[in-house]
Formats: sequence, structure tokens, C-alpha cells
Amino acid sequence: KLTKSKYVESKLYVTFHSVIADLINQKEVLFSGVPCQNAGLRYLLKIMKIDDSKLLYVDLICHGYMSPEVYRAYLTKQKKQYVNISNFEFRDKEFGWDSHFESFISNGNKIAKKEYTDIFYTNSFLRPACYECLYTNLNRPGDITLGDGWGVKNELTNFDDNKGVSLILINNKKGQLAFSSIADKTVNAKIQIEKVMQHNLEKQTVKSSNHKRLEKLYAKKGYEAIAKESSAYQNKQARLNKIKSKISKLLKKLHLK
Repeated sequence: KLTKSKYVESKLYVTFHSVIADLINQKEVLFSGVPCQNAGLRYLLKIMKIDDSKLLYVDLICHGYMSPEVYRAYLTKQKKQYVNISNFEFRDKEFGWDSHFESFISNGNKIAKKEYTDIFYTNSFLRPACYECLYTNLNRPGDITLGDGWGVKNELTNFDDNKGVSLILINNKKGQLAFSSIADKTVNAKIQIEKVMQHNLEKQTVKSSNHKRLEKLYAKKGYEAIAKESSAYQNKQARLNKIKSKISKLLKKLHLK
């Protein structure tokens, strides 16, 4: 099963070999991945002169990949504290769709944290190419694009159940045919893209102005130092966002905005 968010780079050697083998054997294939993976697969099949007419490309609206080194350091730390770790979720929606907790099972107990997530959203430890992404626009490499439907609740209130709403972009005829074949099995509604435009469809993730200091901290003092620093930073940002939200609501109430 392909489920849950994956906030780390995936290795696609075996997957690409499987896609190639299935296409050669005239099987229908759906490939799901971030935009650069879709673009890479398209290019690979093109230079290998393999017909991809039976392949449906599905790309994801992407914030960026976390450094595999930092992810391994995170796991190493957890394994020192917990045993028999399994069922790792990068974004556990048990706490609500817009929450950002990671979780895992240890000896049958669920452990929830914001440690990995806090580091991820400092935007200091993504892969270098992510800061120069070519796909932060509506010119997508996939036949279909999937992402979170942030902003939908402001336009379609009946979709706001706090369990999550997917944004689906139909990018070409192949994508339209594929979606039409399953549309009656979904709850869906058309909406103007301008109403739910995600920032990762408009601009690249910007590297934190603090990244050099965090990188030096990691090199000098290791993982736990950046985990502590990132947590403090995200808590500060959360407090600032709450203050901004209250001010904005007050201005609207006073008809000043």
C-alpha cells in the first residue's frame, strides 16, 4: 500500500526497473512521486525508447526532501530511547489534518513527537536541488497532480471535516480519462485553482536565513543540538503566528482590514 506522507527522499532504482519491466510487458502502470521523480522517469523512458502510453504519471505538490543524513540521525536517536520501532508516520493526522506531528509504534505504544517536523520546517536541511526546484508552477510533469487542499474550507465549507481534503489537478487528456474512471467513487467538486493555490505551486521553498548557523551547529554538536534549536524556533514562530492571527481578526472586526 502507498499511504501517508513521506518527508524523506526515496530510492527509486527498484521502482524504475519494475516500471520498465511492466511497460515492456504491456501492463498498465501508475507511478506516483514528487515532480522531479516524474520528470526523471519520463526522460529515462524517452532515452530508452520505451512506450509510456500505458503509464499514468502522478506528481505531488512538494515542499522539498529532507536530508537523508538528518533522517538517519533522527532514527538513531529514537532507537536509543525506544525499542521495536515500527509504523513510522511523518504526519499523523490523528491530531487533525493541519497538525504536524510525526509518530511511531514502540512495543505496541504510539509515540508522537514534533521533533523531525520542527527540523524539516526550518527549511535548512532540504536537498540543495529543492531550493532551485523547476516545478513550483502549474506546468506539471504529471498527468495528474495531488496535494493538500489548503484553503478549500474557505470556499467549500461542506468539505471541512478536519480529516483532510485532497487537491487534484488534471493536467492533460490522459489525466482526465483516468480521473473520470474513478470520479463516481469519490466526493469531489470543481474549484478555481486561484481559490486554493498552494505556495509550492508558485515559488520555491526558500532556505532559512539561519541555515548556515544550523549547519555549523549540526557539524559541531550533532543532531540533538539542531533538534533543540529547531524546536525553540518553531515554538517562537507559533507564538508569533497566533499574535498575527489575533491582530488580523481584530482589524477585521473593527472594519480596518
